[in-house]
Amino acid sequence: MRPLLVACVIAFSGALSGLTASGVGAEVRTPGDGCLVVQNGFGVVTVNITQGVVFGRVGAGVVTVEDTAVDDGKVARVKGAQTKTVIGNRTRYESESTIRFRASGPTKLTLNAQFINLSLVGRGVAILSAAGFTDVPGQDTNLFSYDAASFCEDNFETLPAKPTRYMISSPEGQ
Repeated sequence: MRPLLVACVIAFSGALSGLTASGVGAEVRTPGDGCLVVQNGFGVVTVNITQGVVFGRVGAGVVTVEDTAVDDGKVARVKGAQTKTVIGNRTRYESESTIRFRASGPTKLTLNAQFINLSLVGRGVAILSAAGFTDVPGQDTNLFSYDAASFCEDNFETLPAKPTRYMISSPEGQ
């Protein structure tokens, strides 16, 4: 009975220390990080992140991924594409149905698609454009926010008609 009790105490203390250690340095974001959220976008969205993470999906279209730091060991993940074309450190994914993507670290993503849903936390630059989509279906479509003060929960706007550049960062900690 005694060895079983000792084994349980060791297992419990190991699990407890693992939980506390994983939460010590974890923050939702670091000072200076900004955000970008695109909801049901139609057009072209390009994000060039220097630090952070981006994930999302498109309903149909083209997702181009360029690894801007090839030797960092971080590789973007893309699922659901019907075709994939690789040229150097740039990969183009195309589909008539849903494509999902996730990338972290220095990466450039270009989404030329419909029903773009994207979330980004970190630092970088985004270029947004409705790219000729003027009559989009629904009331909550073609919206984006890059409001670091509300962490992109407020201040949604319609995607601009012409390509417009937005800095993704927060004045805090810069």
